[in-house]
Amino acid sequence: MTDAREILHQILSIPGAVGAMAYSPEGAILASDFPAEYPMDTLQDMARLLAEDVMVQQALQGEGGGLDLRYQNGRLVLRAFSRGALLALCGGGINLQLVNLALVQAAHRLEKAEAAPVRPAPAAPPAPPPPPKYSALSALKEAFVVRIGPIGELLFTRTQADWSAGGKSGDLWDFVARLAKELDDPGDQKAFLKEARAILG
Repeated sequence: MTDAREILHQILSIPGAVGAMAYSPEGAILASDFPAEYPMDTLQDMARLLAEDVMVQQALQGEGGGLDLRYQNGRLVLRAFSRGALLALCGGGINLQLVNLALVQAAHRLEKAEAAPVRPAPAAPPAPPPPPKYSALSALKEAFVVRIGPIGELLFTRTQADWSAGGKSGDLWDFVARLAKELDDPGDQKAFLKEARAILG
């Protein structure tokens, strides 16, 4: 039987596709294929939030149910299948028709393999020691996710990885500015920056 992760990996052959996963109706990850900068606990939180979201569940109901969630620099595409839902995280310039076709094909292949259990994602490695100002980062994450919704978990992690790679990991205000740019609504941006000032002092 083809491994579930191998099926998901074929979605990533589409230019602009970043990662893919399958999750159950209860929000448990069945299989995933994401770059290392997306921690398993963050992906698990994302799956749980999507599974609990009533609007997402309504969009995934019925044969061919799916959802396209857009954000500033990309999109999250979901497709229902017999064991839950498939998710693809993509860049903004992705060919949506190709992604939807790949998700439909992946759903069919996973359903054909239903007689055998889908391998659970490997357990997350032990968490590294928290970085300096961890409590501030946690508070910023909470303030950000509250305003942008379920996609916020992945956006925060991706923005944090870009920020760290950019050599400005000591400048939390640069990180705050990057997060604010992900918020499309000016009112949300203003409220987030105000809360960030209160958090960072």
